[in-house]
Amino acid sequence: MTTRTVKNPKPKNLPDNHLQGKRLGTSLPCTVMEDSPNDTPTIHGPEDVAKFFLPIMLHKTKEQFMLALLDTKNKIIATPTISIGSLSASVVYPREVFAETIKYPCASIILVHNHPSGAPMPSREDIAVTERLVKAGKVMDLPVLDHIIIGNKKYCSLKEKGNMG
Repeated sequence: MTTRTVKNPKPKNLPDNHLQGKRLGTSLPCTVMEDSPNDTPTIHGPEDVAKFFLPIMLHKTKEQFMLALLDTKNKIIATPTISIGSLSASVVYPREVFAETIKYPCASIILVHNHPSGAPMPSREDIAVTERLVKAGKVMDLPVLDHIIIGNKKYCSLKEKGNMG
């Protein structure tokens, strides 16, 4: 089992700037890192992703599916929200994920979503969506590095579990 407790959930240098993205007439938040490249978080592994996203997703009452868009040095350049679902589900389509990635000069992406129940273990749907997005990423020549599920101060890495397709 690859569920871990995150010790320090507060990210460093989280900017307060938010852009509004449009998706099917719904306004969704997107954080863009506008500080100097040295101030943005560098992702070395799943724990770095969890530390960054835990404060954002911890108290959400609905599932939210977000992306960490990374540059060539694995620094986060943007964190768009792709979908806000219900208490137990979020609908994610590859076309919406990759339409968002084309807006930024990203070299790779990490999928991130929360489980409001607090249990970060992946469902069959989570694994199926991950496999579809990994395949689409290969077609787009945009690697999907991991899928992190955030729970109650815990996370699960689908890459570490071997569920990346």
